[in-house]
Amino acid sequence: MGTTHDDFLSVEIDRLEREHGIFRAPVIEYFRHRSFHTRAVFAEWDEERMLRELKAQVYRSEVVLEGLGETSIPRSTRVVLFRFEPDVFGVLERSSLFVYAGDAERAEDLATRLRDEFTRPTPPTVPGFHLLSTQHGHVSTQHVPVGVTEPMEPASLALHYGEDMIEFEKSFTKALEKGVRGVSIFRGEPGTGKTTYIRHLMARFRESHRFYYLPIHAHLSLGAPSMVDFWTGELKAHPGANRVVVLEDAEESLMNRGPGNKEQVSTLLNVADGLLGEMLRVHLICTVNCPMERLDPAIIRPGRLVASREFRRMNSADARRLAETRRLHLPPQADYSLAEIYATAPLGSPVPAPPAILGFAPPETTPKGPRGPVTS
Repeated sequence: MGTTHDDFLSVEIDRLEREHGIFRAPVIEYFRHRSFHTRAVFAEWDEERMLRELKAQVYRSEVVLEGLGETSIPRSTRVVLFRFEPDVFGVLERSSLFVYAGDAERAEDLATRLRDEFTRPTPPTVPGFHLLSTQHGHVSTQHVPVGVTEPMEPASLALHYGEDMIEFEKSFTKALEKGVRGVSIFRGEPGTGKTTYIRHLMARFRESHRFYYLPIHAHLSLGAPSMVDFWTGELKAHPGANRVVVLEDAEESLMNRGPGNKEQVSTLLNVADGLLGEMLRVHLICTVNCPMERLDPAIIRPGRLVASREFRRMNSADARRLAETRRLHLPPQADYSLAEIYATAPLGSPVPAPPAILGFAPPETTPKGPRGPVTS
């Protein structure tokens, strides 16, 4: 006996009920014993305008309120259920819109109209990253420009990072162009140019790659169910883009497993090239300050480790050559970090050690960092 149309509907309704529960109950109950047709659109939606202009059709909504200070409380919409007619529904969730209707023509027409009216225009590609945040099981992103408009030329890379950087750049960028997944590790003291080189990569690959930044306290959430749902939506919304996740100061997620970080290391391994990684297909760029020998052997094994780079302090001769090209004054010392070379003394009384700009603070100067081998 073959599968009947009613059998198919029953299976589809069971899936909706199992995966989406009470929120989609009106859709499930209405179509439980009726034929229906679905159309899906994956895009960047203007949620606020949809809620405002389609207010009369909003049937259910689930919204996460995120406070960012005493006066600013942005609304981050998670799921909205619209009911346009008794047998026509729409469900908006992040970058996904699903339209359910009793006939295919109305489902197609409504999905097309909503796409044309409420999707955001594609903005000019500005080098930057998408800051990931998780709250109450909801993942949201905010695009953060890095203030760099163009990538560094090979001569500038060599001047800031050493002559061997040109060969590393060729090998590493080739891996990124191919969409190779795995882990790359940039090791070096604070101020030696790890973050500035990542900014350079964001500028170079702004058209073809999407860069994401996960704060230190959220590294463990990389493999959480809500994050898996988020990546699924990103894959659908941006099917042609390669994905790179930046984890700064990632020692705790990379060092030898112990009682305090066992789960973090296991999560990163699974995302890098485990079964979860098969679906996510992301490239992890991790920066660390600790020696490579202290990292978990499973992280740095061949096949999982795509590349590694040592960002060293510059010797006096190399530092002075860089300073001369930038017309900078250097105090005498044995070696320098790039942050020390470019640092500007604060206003007021002089201090012994000018502060360095670290991490993804807005860049005020140009690149940082020296030499190191490549592993690929």
